[in-house]
Amino acid sequence: MYHYCLFIFFCFFLVLGSCNVDNQNTRLNVLTLDFKEQGSDPYDLLATNYIKLKADEKLIEESIIQVDYALNKIFILTEGPDAYLSAFDLSGNFISQIGSRGKEKGQFVMANSFSIDEEAGLISIVDFVQKKVVNYSLYSYNFITEINLPIRSTSFEYLDDKQYLIKNVDDEPNHKEWEFLLSNRKMAVTNTYIKKISSLPQNFKKTIYKSQGNIHAYAQLNPIVYSFNDNKFEPVYNLRFGNFELPPKEYLDKLSDKKEGALKTLRNSEYISHYDILETGNILNTYYTVSNQHFLGLYNKRSGETLGFTTKIFEDKMKIGGMSKPVGRINEFIVATLLPSDLRNKKNAGYDLDLELECLLDRESTDNSPILFLYKFKI
Repeated sequence: MYHYCLFIFFCFFLVLGSCNVDNQNTRLNVLTLDFKEQGSDPYDLLATNYIKLKADEKLIEESIIQVDYALNKIFILTEGPDAYLSAFDLSGNFISQIGSRGKEKGQFVMANSFSIDEEAGLISIVDFVQKKVVNYSLYSYNFITEINLPIRSTSFEYLDDKQYLIKNVDDEPNHKEWEFLLSNRKMAVTNTYIKKISSLPQNFKKTIYKSQGNIHAYAQLNPIVYSFNDNKFEPVYNLRFGNFELPPKEYLDKLSDKKEGALKTLRNSEYISHYDILETGNILNTYYTVSNQHFLGLYNKRSGETLGFTTKIFEDKMKIGGMSKPVGRINEFIVATLLPSDLRNKKNAGYDLDLELECLLDRESTDNSPILFLYKFKI
């Protein structure tokens, strides 16, 4: 009898142990990425390309905040008093402006981001001020329709022709504590996801995006990048930043109690004040800020390697002089912008530019339209 009981106990222990292993495997499905600074040379690891934009003066004066790609076209959104969305071909030639600023139907006041739905043939601008999404044809660029949003938002993605996932930046009482909302075709909220860590104002960038057919989303004071499937949020990446940390909730709560200067205090602190994510099938790129110093983290999705640099080190290693924060994707490449006038000044001061970039500047000696800098990991 004693041996029989011992045998039953042993089997129970094995079953219990196997359950624990299963739970650990479930947790291991969340990939931890640590972007600690390393000595690797990105110049040896990255494939690059440059696209010189041929555009009017407005594109020079305004900042590019988003770049995306579809149907062999490049779509570029700028910010500022005359912000607008434009289409270019892959050689950088201007094709068309999409939409216009204003308060009439089919116009936008403050375009924070855009989304592309190739299946539906739509390119859609989120207007924060007017709380609406303005839909244009991805083929003709003509206005099609607009949808009133239930809350103020900075980005969204189509899940299908009946549902939308919306980033929430509103103080509307019923939903203000939630990062993301699910709505139906009539823009009625049907579900809420991910509680906000802080009530501090957020960086008005695109934090919902498509990656290889999947919808990913993140909140800029939360280290988790989520995947949205079957009306559920599931963690896919857990981000770490070497010796730097995101601010703890207790610290954020104290900042939230301040009437003025909370964001300035956070930017000057030892904590990460915000981070941005861009992702392709080749690379995941994060750009983050600590004490007003900027850093770049790169994850090679094929090799599993992670790299981290200050942006200054990255710029010097890549011999590009200086770049904007990364703003978008073209195919497998991440995209940042370069300003020819700044590059010419650096070249005249003796800066050693990448040879291909230097030749491009020489060919376009008077044109100050931005240059798109593309980079991805070599295969």
